[in-house]
Amino acid sequence: MTTRILVVDDEPDLEMLFRQRYRRQVREGRYQLLFARNGAEALEVLGPQPDVDLVLTDINMPQMDGLTLLNHLGPFRRQLKTVVISAYGDMSNIRTAMNRGAFDFITKPIDFADLDRTIEKTIAEVFEMREAARRLTEMESAQRLQKAILPAPDHSLDSDPRFSVAATLKPATEVAGDVYDYYMADDERLFFMVGDVSGKGLPASLFMSVAKVHLKSAVLRDRGRDLDTIISEVNREIARENPECFFVTLFAGLLDCANGELQYCNAGHPPAWLVGQDGKKLQLGSEGGLPLALEESYAYRATEVRLNIDDLLVIVTDGITEAEAVGERFGDDRIGDCVAGQDSTATTREVCDAVIDALSRFADGAVATDDLTILAVRWHGRRN
Repeated sequence: MTTRILVVDDEPDLEMLFRQRYRRQVREGRYQLLFARNGAEALEVLGPQPDVDLVLTDINMPQMDGLTLLNHLGPFRRQLKTVVISAYGDMSNIRTAMNRGAFDFITKPIDFADLDRTIEKTIAEVFEMREAARRLTEMESAQRLQKAILPAPDHSLDSDPRFSVAATLKPATEVAGDVYDYYMADDERLFFMVGDVSGKGLPASLFMSVAKVHLKSAVLRDRGRDLDTIISEVNREIARENPECFFVTLFAGLLDCANGELQYCNAGHPPAWLVGQDGKKLQLGSEGGLPLALEESYAYRATEVRLNIDDLLVIVTDGITEAEAVGERFGDDRIGDCVAGQDSTATTREVCDAVIDALSRFADGAVATDDLTILAVRWHGRRN
């Protein structure tokens, strides 16, 4: 990668010295040197050359001096750094330059060995600054995408007397790619899922969104199919389109709202908790299976269980189970105990909030490094 350096100085000999000193770097394509005789010319150069990495500027120059130039470099400050060149002992101007945004300074007469070190240090800072900006932009894009693929509020589901469902997703500082979804697969069956994609950032979020679209299409296209057929089909589709070798853990369920029959399938995801009215709890899916997209021909197997009226099912991602504080993980058992400890009349929203609150107390201020997602479903056994 070529580093573009703009040297701003009115001394005619300085350009020759720079060209001589850095001729090898220029010949190898490591540096590109640009020159201007004052601040006004420097701004003219920066207009068509917005990809300049480093500005080396003298302070005392005609027409526009280096301190004034620094005031005009505000719009460029997110993409370049400035090093000022000043007379030895001119600390007043150096201090003013640093206050106006200069990254570093060197003194005249120029010690080129010191200049070499200063250039390398400044270039490293520029690249680190740009990489941080790139990561921030990618993270913001991923967060927008992650929010966009979550289900929109559906008041028909909220008011359905046969079941209640709620979910919470708290994104981490770095977007990982958790997702949840729920909708009616047909007139009688509620589909719900929680997933987590490997990797972080925008590519991982894009892959998760593709998997979610495939899944919803498969659920709604041929209504009445069993869950294992649906999951196996989705796995084949996304495994074929996976050049980055991502994988997705998934816990999905199909609940027959008429009789409480639940089909569930676990693809490498943390097991779910099923809690009855009496507070007894049972883990579902502890045997697991391969995450999606690892093996195209893998045949997933769904398990069936019959729910009792007002049974509660809770699914989380590993951002909750693997959250740590003082070297200890939050773990599956704390989730099960928290859910089982809720009043039998607690709403699914209250259950989700209780688990997140318990995790917050456990973490004691520690910053989450992974998304935190929980989904709760309760079957009421009433007719629509």
